[in-house]
Amino acid sequence: MVARIRNEYLVQGLINIGFKQSKVDECVFFQDNVIFLCYVDDGIFAGPDLNEINKAIKDLSDIRKAKNRYVIEDQGDIKDYLGINFEYLPNGKIKLS
Repeated sequence: MVARIRNEYLVQGLINIGFKQSKVDECVFFQDNVIFLCYVDDGIFAGPDLNEINKAIKDLSDIRKAKNRYVIEDQGDIKDYLGINFEYLPNGKIKLS
Protein backbone atom coordinates (compact mmCIF):
# COMPACT_ATOMS: atom_id res chain seq x y z
CA MET A 1 0.00 0.00 0.00
CA VAL A 2 2.81 2.41 0.87
CA ALA A 3 4.55 1.71 -2.46
CA ARG A 4 1.32 2.46 -4.36
CA ILE A 5 0.84 5.77 -2.52
CA ARG A 6 4.47 6.71 -3.16
CA ASN A 7 4.06 5.89 -6.86
CA GLU A 8 0.87 7.96 -7.14
CA TYR A 9 2.67 10.89 -5.48
CA LEU A 10 5.58 10.60 -7.92
CA VAL A 11 3.26 10.35 -10.94
CA GLN A 12 1.32 13.42 -9.82
CA GLY A 13 4.55 15.37 -9.27
CA LEU A 14 5.86 14.51 -12.72
CA ILE A 15 2.54 15.50 -14.31
CA ASN A 16 2.55 18.76 -12.33
CA ILE A 17 5.90 19.75 -13.87
CA GLY A 18 4.75 18.93 -17.39
CA PHE A 19 5.68 15.29 -17.96
CA LYS A 20 3.29 13.01 -19.80
CA GLN A 21 2.91 9.37 -18.85
CA SER A 22 3.36 6.81 -21.62
CA LYS A 23 0.20 4.99 -22.64
CA VAL A 24 2.31 1.94 -23.52
CA ASP A 25 4.38 1.67 -20.30
CA GLU A 26 3.21 3.54 -17.21
CA CYS A 27 6.78 3.61 -15.84
CA VAL A 28 7.92 5.89 -18.68
CA PHE A 29 7.35 9.65 -18.67
CA PHE A 30 8.45 12.21 -21.22
CA GLN A 31 8.68 15.98 -21.55
CA ASP A 32 10.25 17.58 -24.61
CA ASN A 33 13.71 15.96 -24.83
CA VAL A 34 13.75 14.46 -21.33
CA ILE A 35 12.60 10.97 -20.42
CA PHE A 36 12.02 9.72 -16.88
CA LEU A 37 11.99 5.97 -16.21
CA CYS A 38 10.91 4.63 -12.85
CA TYR A 39 10.92 1.29 -11.13
CA VAL A 40 9.53 1.09 -7.58
CA ASP A 41 11.55 3.84 -5.85
CA ASP A 42 14.36 4.19 -8.40
CA GLY A 43 14.28 6.49 -11.38
CA ILE A 44 16.39 7.81 -14.21
CA PHE A 45 16.22 11.13 -16.00
CA ALA A 46 17.74 10.83 -19.47
CA GLY A 47 18.10 13.06 -22.50
CA PRO A 48 20.57 14.71 -24.85
CA ASP A 49 20.71 18.06 -23.01
CA LEU A 50 22.07 18.05 -19.45
CA ASN A 51 20.57 21.50 -18.81
CA GLU A 52 17.07 20.18 -19.58
CA ILE A 53 17.65 17.18 -17.32
CA ASN A 54 18.87 19.40 -14.49
CA LYS A 55 15.84 21.68 -14.92
CA ALA A 56 13.46 18.71 -14.66
CA ILE A 57 15.24 17.51 -11.52
CA LYS A 58 15.10 21.00 -10.00
CA ASP A 59 11.43 21.41 -10.90
CA LEU A 60 10.56 18.10 -9.23
CA SER A 61 12.77 18.85 -6.21
CA ASP A 62 11.08 22.23 -5.72
CA ILE A 63 7.59 20.73 -5.35
CA ARG A 64 6.33 20.76 -1.78
CA LYS A 65 3.14 19.09 -0.58
CA ALA A 66 2.40 19.39 3.12
CA LYS A 67 5.33 17.77 4.94
CA ASN A 68 6.20 15.51 2.01
CA ARG A 69 8.84 16.30 -0.55
CA TYR A 70 10.69 14.54 -3.29
CA VAL A 71 14.14 13.43 -2.19
CA ILE A 72 16.34 13.07 -5.24
CA GLU A 73 19.85 11.68 -5.05
CA ASP A 74 22.28 11.91 -7.93
CA GLN A 75 23.90 8.49 -8.20
CA GLY A 76 26.18 9.64 -11.01
CA ASP A 77 26.42 8.33 -14.53
CA ILE A 78 24.37 5.24 -15.25
CA LYS A 79 26.50 2.25 -15.98
CA ASP A 80 24.26 -0.43 -14.51
CA TYR A 81 20.64 0.14 -13.60
CA LEU A 82 18.40 -2.73 -12.53
CA GLY A 83 20.66 -5.23 -14.24
CA ILE A 84 20.79 -3.25 -17.50
CA ASN A 85 24.31 -2.40 -18.68
CA PHE A 86 24.59 0.97 -20.44
CA GLU A 87 27.56 1.17 -22.80
CA TYR A 88 28.48 4.41 -24.58
CA LEU A 89 29.55 3.71 -28.16
CA PRO A 90 32.03 5.86 -30.16
CA ASN A 91 29.27 6.93 -32.59
CA GLY A 92 27.34 8.57 -29.73
CA LYS A 93 24.77 5.82 -29.38
CA ILE A 94 24.07 3.91 -26.19
CA LYS A 95 23.95 0.11 -26.13
CA LEU A 96 21.73 -1.52 -23.52
CA SER A 97 22.34 -5.16 -22.66
